[in-house]
Amino acid sequence: MKKKVLILTVIFLSIFLSYSIYFYLNKAQRSRQGQFQRNFVTPPKELLRKDLDPAGVYYFAGKDENSIWLGNEKAPLELLTIAIDKGFSVIGKTLPIRASFERGQLAYVNYPFYIFINGRKRLVQSGMLTSSQPIHTDTISLSFDVAGAAADSAFWLRVSTDKGFQLGYYKLGHTLKETSALTTRGLSALSRDGILLYDERMHLSAYVYFYRNSFLLFDKEGKASKAVNTIDTVSFAQVDLGKPDMKGTRRKNTSTQSINYRADISNSYMYIYSRARTSAQADVNRDSIVIDAYAVNENRYVYSFLVLKKFNNEVIQDLRIVYPYIFLLVKTKVIILKM
Repeated sequence: MKKKVLILTVIFLSIFLSYSIYFYLNKAQRSRQGQFQRNFVTPPKELLRKDLDPAGVYYFAGKDENSIWLGNEKAPLELLTIAIDKGFSVIGKTLPIRASFERGQLAYVNYPFYIFINGRKRLVQSGMLTSSQPIHTDTISLSFDVAGAAADSAFWLRVSTDKGFQLGYYKLGHTLKETSALTTRGLSALSRDGILLYDERMHLSAYVYFYRNSFLLFDKEGKASKAVNTIDTVSFAQVDLGKPDMKGTRRKNTSTQSINYRADISNSYMYIYSRARTSAQADVNRDSIVIDAYAVNENRYVYSFLVLKKFNNEVIQDLRIVYPYIFLLVKTKVIILKM
């Protein structure tokens, strides 16, 4: 009997200790994120849903005032455009490039210009969507992974350096100009990881850090004009990469939690899908995500709103905004909301 009581006591104490540790760590994490307060406004309303080919792997490839462009990693020469000014009709476009399929090929649009990249081969092909012929083929000295629109006929390439990610400014027909815009915080080069964005109305580009409470704004010449802090206080990547192995590969010793998960900029407002929570707002609907809005001209937080996390059991993978419309990408659909 005494042995049974002892076993039950040990089990009870183990459960109690586990919950105590969980709540302590959870409270500590919220404390690191700061005691900020959000100003919630009425959520946007769903307008319609556009179906995508379930076999495709889609990503946002660009936007302008009247269109959202989608690329497909499994068919990299095929683009889709959702025409806002034509009742959100979906139109297909094939790039006039001869290229055999390879992993890592991506297309990006800065209308009417496009680039078709192969980061592994450091190859960039470019042209105009209104022409049937490519304009230029270029080999870049640095390896790169993703791209994004800049002003006029220019694009950003995110290049790899010995210090981690950096941005290169690439104007069609010119040499890539490497910048020093991205900086490292904390112990990890991952603190440079983030999202390239473009304001279709102000014609300005931006970069939102995944793991830090900051985003960068660039002028029309591709120069970093200012950095703006988000309302939480996470100032460096919460990750330890550890020591390199025999092959030079570094593996994470701790799990990585992005603070700014996805984002977009439109009409001089930055919209960030944020995972930061505080003890004052720990009970935000778990079926929803939080999007924080910032007035970039005034360097200040303005408001937040909630959006459903899943649609037909498919989670949000990315978002784009052409004010007042929000485009949410899930696996087989684009969900269109209106603010």
